[in-house]
Amino acid sequence: MAPVGTPSVLASAADRLGNALRLYAEASLRSPALFATDPEEAIDNLDRAFDAILVGFHSMYDAMATEQLQLDWHAHGDTAACILVRNARHHNAAGLFESWNSRMLKHGELNRVPGAAFLLVGYRLVAGEGRVSEYYVRWDDFRARLTMPKSESRIKDPAALAVLFEQDCAFAKIRAHAARERYPAHQVYLNLIPIAINAASRVFSALRVAGVTMTGFDSTTYASHFAGDALADLQTPAFKSIRAPGD
Repeated sequence: MAPVGTPSVLASAADRLGNALRLYAEASLRSPALFATDPEEAIDNLDRAFDAILVGFHSMYDAMATEQLQLDWHAHGDTAACILVRNARHHNAAGLFESWNSRMLKHGELNRVPGAAFLLVGYRLVAGEGRVSEYYVRWDDFRARLTMPKSESRIKDPAALAVLFEQDCAFAKIRAHAARERYPAHQVYLNLIPIAINAASRVFSALRVAGVTMTGFDSTTYASHFAGDALADLQTPAFKSIRAPGD
């Protein structure tokens, strides 16, 4: 094994993840203005930028395994969720985890359900101030993925992951709130950005503890921003409602 502190697959993977985070941030900032003139391009740009974040996490997952850097990705709700969503989207598993923008706006589903109410779920920031980007996917897709046959999902212990998400990502609280307010599960959407930034914090913190030297501008920048405590409080979901236009 190469010394962890030298430029290696870990440093390369860190820069790939940092670069993906920057590209997503830039796409998110440009999205509102672009959406006004070319909605499809705006939606596609943001989707591909988020895909790059997921690929960045998966590359880091592989690099850590190669370099024997200890981080149990499946023991934490944030990192486990990012890998699960990446694998489902990468393998196009029954169209799971399509973004709200793609499903509702690009493909017009919002116009086919006039008057329907949707529950949008995010998480509060630990600092209590500021906002994060919003990238919503259907929350029930987690259940759908975890209940697929193991031969299809290739998830070793879906029951354990389900419990992990209940606890680490407050899925139990989301379920209780949705039931109390009478939202069907398929009309509940979850913002993945707070989960992703906590996963980034966990990964960059592990690299810092292991003494990995960042070699690229993006990895250096984002390591300094994320290598610390969690930025989002995944125990405190925040809820808002949106209604489709129409009746």
